[in-house]
Order: sequence, then structure tokens, then C-alpha cells
Amino acid sequence: MLGKRKGSAFGSLQIVIMALFTIVIPTYNNRAQLENCLHSILKMDSVDYKVVVCDNGSTDGTIEFLKDFVNQFPSFIFSEHPDKQNKGRAANRNQAIPFIDSEYVLFLDSDAEVSKEILIEHAKVLKANSNTVSIGKAVYINANTNIWAAYLSTRGHGKYKHLEIADYKYFNTQNAALPSRFFKELGGFDPNMFFYGGDDIEFGCRLRKTFHPSFIVNDKALVFAEMDKTLSKALEQFEEYGKYNLPYTIQKHPEDDDIFHFHLYLNKDLKSRFFRFILNDFLGSVLSLVLKISPSFLQVQIINYQVALAIKKGLAASK
Repeated sequence: MLGKRKGSAFGSLQIVIMALFTIVIPTYNNRAQLENCLHSILKMDSVDYKVVVCDNGSTDGTIEFLKDFVNQFPSFIFSEHPDKQNKGRAANRNQAIPFIDSEYVLFLDSDAEVSKEILIEHAKVLKANSNTVSIGKAVYINANTNIWAAYLSTRGHGKYKHLEIADYKYFNTQNAALPSRFFKELGGFDPNMFFYGGDDIEFGCRLRKTFHPSFIVNDKALVFAEMDKTLSKALEQFEEYGKYNLPYTIQKHPEDDDIFHFHLYLNKDLKSRFFRFILNDFLGSVLSLVLKISPSFLQVQIINYQVALAIKKGLAASK
């Protein structure tokens, strides 16, 4: 455990035992779920960790809870912005950088509860290859009742099998572990990405360019979450992503213009024109009506369409 000092028989030598993992958890006005998250960490099999909880200007009692919690559990650290303002998820996570001196860092969301073996399973993948990112799995306990949760269970790295190499674009800070030096040498996440979405994808771009790691899907490193976001809210956020963070990412990494098929929104070839033509409000409205009565495999395709349409609207508003 970090900070524990072991004295020698002569009392003149002290050895600082460093943590294997630093767990970084950003939070914002999410006290109830954060409490569950932190208590699940206390139940993990491994004790070789410390936790940095980064607050982003919460006003719901989170600060008071955290101050009391870290006093009880020395392995937990609480950090907040000096001005106590919301600066976005990227800048929020970066608060953890000064506290990281472990071999690995694990990113979690504050609404996730971890499995007992999560650090052990991430460590297995990371220790097998020093140039690896371990992308853990999120299990949504209400996937049967929340259509957005069901959709998320199939997209992204859900397309891959356990221990397969995934595309860097599926790096997801909900549950991902990597060597701490990667995070620190890259200077963390891009704080210019204040608005919703894509800060993890942009970080994945830089990871790939700088360190060329293997992004390994690790289905045995589990977190459990209950999705409270509705489909309509998710689409609203993707429209915001299309307006702000996606164009910014492509401007910064122009060679990665396949992120969310960005090139299809702009190119003038026949395929791109047809892609934009079929993304329209009329067809979107029709598909929304049939979504709930469609079989699950069609629901995935319909939601893919709705996400693409939301991004198109956001991009149009960005011009």
C-alpha cells in the first residue's frame, strides 16, 4: 500500500512500498453511485493499490462525503480543482497525475462497481507484455430494460473476444488499465475537450502514435453498472460530440478521419454522398417508431443510424 514504510533492523533505512495500481475515478454530482463504487473497491482481493478520486465541482454533498471517506481509508486520495468549477472530464482526470507513482493506472467511472478480481485480471494482461493496454468489460445490470445499455453491450470492444486485439478507437476510460508512464508522458487527457465525448478516443490516438501498444480486450476484468441514461439523452450528447469534440479530434489527428466515419460526412465521392443522403429526419422518425418492436439485432442497426444522424446534426451546427 502506498506510503507504508518499513524500517530496517538498524532503524536507519526506510523503504517506501509503492502501489502496483493507481485507480483514477472522476466524479461530478454522483454521490450515491460513487459511494457504491468506492465500497466495492474496498472488497477487492488485491490490496496493492491506491485510489485518486477527482471531483469536477460537485454540489450534491460529494465533497463532504469524500473528505470523511479519505480520513477513514488512507489508500484513498481526494482532489478537486482550486476554483471548484466544472472543467470537463479530461481536465478532471488529469488532477490525478501528481499522485501517480505506481506501475499501472486503472481508469474507472464513478458509477461502476468493480469485481473482486479486477486488478488481478488487469495485471495478468499488463504483465504479459509491457507494451499493452488492458480494456476491461462493463456489464450493465439493466441491459434487459434500458435500450441504451443493451446497445452499449454490443458496440465498441464488445465486438471482440477475450484477449483479442481491439482497434485503438475502442479505448474506454470506463474500465481500462495501462502502464502509468504512458499516461504521464502523454500529459494526460486533452483539457481542451470540455464538451461531451471522445476524450478517451483522442487519448487512444496519442497512445497508438507514441507507444504503439496492443489494445487487448480483457473480459475477465469486470465492472458492473446500472445505466440511467435514456436513448434520447445519449443522442443529444452525440449531437454535442459532433458539434465540438469530434471536429476538434480530426483537426488534431487528420489521419484518423475514420473515427465515427468522419470522412463520410465530408467527402464528395458517391459513397459519402449516399451516406449523407440517407441520414435524414424523416427516416430517423420512422425508425424511432419501429425501434421498440424490432428484434435486438435490428435495434442495434437502428441505433447506429440514430447515432450517425445525431453526429451529422452536430457537425452541421459546428460550421
